[in-house]
Amino acid sequence: MDVTQPPAHPRTAVITGAARGIGLETATRLVREGYRVALVDRDPLVRDSAAGLPAGSAVAVTVDIGTPDAPQAIAEAVKHWSPPSVLVNNAGISPKVNGRSNGLLQIEQAEWDLVMNVNLYAAFRMCKHFIPGMREMGWGRIVNVASLAGRSKSIVAGATYMASKAALLGLSRSIASQFGLDGITCNSVAPGRVDTLMGAAGGAGQNTDYATQIPVGRIGKAHEIAAAIVYLASEDAGFVNGAVIDLNGGFFMA
Repeated sequence: MDVTQPPAHPRTAVITGAARGIGLETATRLVREGYRVALVDRDPLVRDSAAGLPAGSAVAVTVDIGTPDAPQAIAEAVKHWSPPSVLVNNAGISPKVNGRSNGLLQIEQAEWDLVMNVNLYAAFRMCKHFIPGMREMGWGRIVNVASLAGRSKSIVAGATYMASKAALLGLSRSIASQFGLDGITCNSVAPGRVDTLMGAAGGAGQNTDYATQIPVGRIGKAHEIAAAIVYLASEDAGFVNGAVIDLNGGFFMA
């Protein structure tokens, strides 16, 4: 099979957690690149986000990515387009109590199961559902949105979030190893503190304090993370596989 040729235009991309922030920025940029994009989110706001993109370029899929039948619901929503060749697993949660993550001894089983289901198992189910179609086309790009918390210690994230994002990086390496010969790459981005709804959960003071520890002197912007995702989803990134792009202003250097 010739795995060097991308599928015919317009390609289809699926982005989870796309109602706002990094997911919406990524969707907007992929639309500019000529993609049709499925914006997936449990928040009904995703409908307005999709409606704000050029007519015919986007569809909103309001579904909880943590449910087992979510991939099928997404596939049904884009069945009139070409099969998805780009998958961005961006949806994630980081539970907070009064703006802070629970310590290990305070974590209940329900929290652990919820975070693992949304941050890790959902990505696994999405990949398992959409990889066969990419394999048939001989071209695919999977980008998993991990975190600095999965790469090193975190001063704000709890054990559930850190463990889920570290595991997501392991899943990414496994996929990259297994499907490279099918023309499918799998890479990750690992954002540090970013100015999003999740990043604001600890309050403005926490972000201000965090910024003083970052060499560039500020927290990140959603569009900066989206730019890296769009690169990894491009034809030019065909030799990038199993990689992690750290986007944290120099807080963590490897």
